[in-house]
Amino acid sequence: MNKLRFLLLEDSQLDAELIQAVLQEASFQFDVQQVQSEATYLNALETQRFDLILSDYSLPGFDGVAALRIAQQCCPETPFIFVSATLGEELAIETLKSGATDYVLKQRLERLAPAIRRALREAKERQDRQRAETALREAKDLYRLLFEQSPFGVLLIRSRDLTFAEFNAQAHQQLGYTSEEFAQLTLADIEATETQAISTEIRTAVRQGFNQFESRHRSKTGELRDVLVTARFIQIEGEPYLHGIWQDITDRKQAEFALHQRNERLKLLYEATSGLLSADQPITLLDDLFKKLAIHLDLHCYLSFLVESVEQKTILRLIAHSGITEAAAQTLHNLEADQSLCGLAITENHPVILPHVQQSTHPRAALVQELGITAYAGYPLVVRGRLLGALSFGSRTRAQFTDGELNLLQATADQVAVALERSNLLASLQQQTEQLRQANRVKDEFLAVLSHELRTPLNPILGWARLLQSRKHDEATVTRALEIIERNAKIQTQLIEDLLDVSRILQGKLSLHVAPVDLVPMIEAALETVQLAAEAKGIALQFMMTPFDAESLEAHPTQPVKFLVLGDAGRLQQIVWNLLSNAVKFTPAGGEVTIELNRVEESPPGSPESIQGAVTQCLLPYTQIIVHDTGKGIQPNFLPYVFDYFRQADGSTTRTFGGLGLGLAIVRHLVELHGGTIEAASAGENQGATFTVKLPLFQADRHPHYSQPPSPSLLLTSPLEGVKVLLVDDDRDALEFATFLLEQSGATVTATSSAQAALEILSHTKLDILISDIAMPHQDGYMLLRQVRQLAAPYNQIPAIALTAYAREEDSRHAYDVGFQKHLAKPIEPTVLIAAVAELMTLPTH
Repeated sequence: MNKLRFLLLEDSQLDAELIQAVLQEASFQFDVQQVQSEATYLNALETQRFDLILSDYSLPGFDGVAALRIAQQCCPETPFIFVSATLGEELAIETLKSGATDYVLKQRLERLAPAIRRALREAKERQDRQRAETALREAKDLYRLLFEQSPFGVLLIRSRDLTFAEFNAQAHQQLGYTSEEFAQLTLADIEATETQAISTEIRTAVRQGFNQFESRHRSKTGELRDVLVTARFIQIEGEPYLHGIWQDITDRKQAEFALHQRNERLKLLYEATSGLLSADQPITLLDDLFKKLAIHLDLHCYLSFLVESVEQKTILRLIAHSGITEAAAQTLHNLEADQSLCGLAITENHPVILPHVQQSTHPRAALVQELGITAYAGYPLVVRGRLLGALSFGSRTRAQFTDGELNLLQATADQVAVALERSNLLASLQQQTEQLRQANRVKDEFLAVLSHELRTPLNPILGWARLLQSRKHDEATVTRALEIIERNAKIQTQLIEDLLDVSRILQGKLSLHVAPVDLVPMIEAALETVQLAAEAKGIALQFMMTPFDAESLEAHPTQPVKFLVLGDAGRLQQIVWNLLSNAVKFTPAGGEVTIELNRVEESPPGSPESIQGAVTQCLLPYTQIIVHDTGKGIQPNFLPYVFDYFRQADGSTTRTFGGLGLGLAIVRHLVELHGGTIEAASAGENQGATFTVKLPLFQADRHPHYSQPPSPSLLLTSPLEGVKVLLVDDDRDALEFATFLLEQSGATVTATSSAQAALEILSHTKLDILISDIAMPHQDGYMLLRQVRQLAAPYNQIPAIALTAYAREEDSRHAYDVGFQKHLAKPIEPTVLIAAVAELMTLPTH
């Protein structure tokens, strides 16, 4: 509890102590400040607050009445009690009349404590009453201020007849009535809500003392305003009143309505997007989406286009529509972009909005004007920068669309574009999935065929090899066995070569050794290669050649005819041999295979079509190689895939013809590397097939740095007499075979199975040539040759040949980079190895 603060005006110290003792005995919690002069008294009142003033009446130079007046000026609410020994009854009454709270004689100080308590109580009551009055006055002033300046309409309505007792300026402004007009109105005169509903709300306010509800008021001009009414039932001087506050919520209600419409549109858009994105064909859902949009936006038609490029023109193809006749749709089915507003949206990549269409002078407005459209909006369908088409909307009753409605239409167009893109992606993924599934099936079939084709020649090779080792046979049997072994080994070698060629092609590493090549001897050599196989089946082989120039042929009848092309002789022979061997393979016994060689003149591939009257020197000479057979033919459904990798018309286990299905794919690539083309044709199964190869003829004036090939001559093989060979291979059989082959050619061979042993030999023995395998344990052929090149001269100058089963282009490059002069792939023809050694022996030593 806070202590009371007393101010004691007393010049007698003894009396002051006595007064304090009396107060302490009365259990007052107080602090007392004693002053004895006017100056100290005045200073205390001006600087401090006191709960009670006790004053003597008679003071030297200063009396209690003067002290009372000072207190009434400084702190009139503070109780003032005289405590005096000389104060008589009359004088005491005068002090009370002057404003003193009480008086107590020093002779009767027992009255002091009750007097103080009474004074303090009365002072508190007086202060409380003053505060209440002040608060009431301030509340009234505040209410009047709020009443007059409130942003809401405030009215006081008599409950008995619902007339208006009071109304503020805002009520006037909301409803437009003057004070005199208000005085003549009742609540029913301004209410636009049903009377029964308002009566119910008023009864609720009367019954509960308070109610809040929404209503609609009609202004003097007839305008309807939405209001939120807060009604309170009060009593004023015994008469019931309704105190009403009207908050104008017209703007809020309109915003809520707009928000509701926006939410409904967003809900509509979300549901329709969901439908579009989940559909495989979103175009089929456009009609349903349009019907929902039409309800909200008063739409009557839409047009959806896809973009196509036709003869360097942008064409809009109508794919969906609603609200127009079929006749009108036909006129819009293939629309040039520069004729329509949709085309403008596409070319500018921006929405085209056209209000008041029928009054528009826009140069492209004619089409939509003919459709009776009065408000138009067209949007490009764009996803991640990719233009797909256009989508436009039209109304025949409204003049224009609001910003919110245009935003909704834009969002719709965006979602349609995303749905179309998703549909395209799904279709593409499905197509890719099907292609992958087909590729996997083809791969599985190919692996099965590969396993079969590689194992098939192994069976006679191993079988006859074991028979020859088991016992002695007559010379005819041995000869026959060796022929079978050789034939099947060549078959397997060709399979491996085809696989390596495909690997080189797929990696883009198949290269050509280009020079002028005469096709005539090359075709004749290929015919000789397949001659035995054709004779075994009774197939007639025929080679027909049309000379370039009949007049020059007659003038020089003994000069051989040449068909020169610029290319790789080995690869060109591979093309012809593959086509001929395929023709023989797929032609039944007694059939016929022909190969034709002639000349044609055509425009270069990719050149524009010649125009009537154009100069003819743009035509270039080509040679045609046409291989035709009377065999199995090609089914129409397989004809487009005849040059694909790993594709065979029949990959089943019951197929009649073997092979990996790689030959024609390799042929096509080789032909294209030579700047030519190849085509396949067939009338169908058992109707034979025709393959036509076109190659550009060699023209010396176009390729002056290439010289024509010399006339063909027989290859004279020179024996390797006196040649000292170091042969290195960890495979015993391969080492033994190569040693035998080289020694049969006259060479002296030192054979070893490790790189370490070879290095030891080379470090102190002068040899003529090194032939080394690449893949060997501990130290391969590359490592061996690097160390050889680091030996002292002349041992480090030895020529070297890599003889290896690593036959890729990168393997060959690596061998040359390390320092080998030749790279020969296993299995190798004996003559090729002998020729390579002989060639290196003729080169000057470094």
